[in-house]
Amino acid sequence: VGEQLKRKIHAKGESPIRLSIEFVDNADSTLKGLPCEFLFEPDKSWFLATKTELSLTRYVSVEDQWSPVGQVGDRENLRALLIAALPDDERFASHREALKKLKIALEDVKNLEVAKPISHWDPGKIKDALKAEEYHIVHVVGICRGVPGKPEIYLGGEGDGFQDPRVFVDCLTDTAMRPRLVILQLCD
Repeated sequence: VGEQLKRKIHAKGESPIRLSIEFVDNADSTLKGLPCEFLFEPDKSWFLATKTELSLTRYVSVEDQWSPVGQVGDRENLRALLIAALPDDERFASHREALKKLKIALEDVKNLEVAKPISHWDPGKIKDALKAEEYHIVHVVGICRGVPGKPEIYLGGEGDGFQDPRVFVDCLTDTAMRPRLVILQLCD
């Protein structure tokens, strides 16, 4: 499958192909729990999540364990939360600024409410925001690194701030009503 996928990905500037990864009910639970967005192609050194020529979706069927997700009615607004998970470093100032510009641009979208961006990864602040308001979309600008099978995402904290992606997922899914869409925008 990996070789076939590499051959199918379009050249830069062409329309992206759509890739959907689906696990059957009896698939190994460890495999289902892996963050497929961090799948790594070692020959050319790229992660699936960094390919703009690829639209990646994931579906996991979990028997008898449905999680409620935010639903939007005909007259209800979508709510989006923007988060910067970036080091306090001048090199990332343009990415923080781009997140502010994204908020301004999204304000023109009908039926979309966008909260003030959270400027640093702060699990307490993020969990409080997700508990106080039902967000349908969470957009995170961040950086990742790692070797195949051991990805890390920058969340700050101890050491150099890079942590296991489970910390990221756990923070965003710790509330009764989970976001319907989480976008992880990776910086160069």
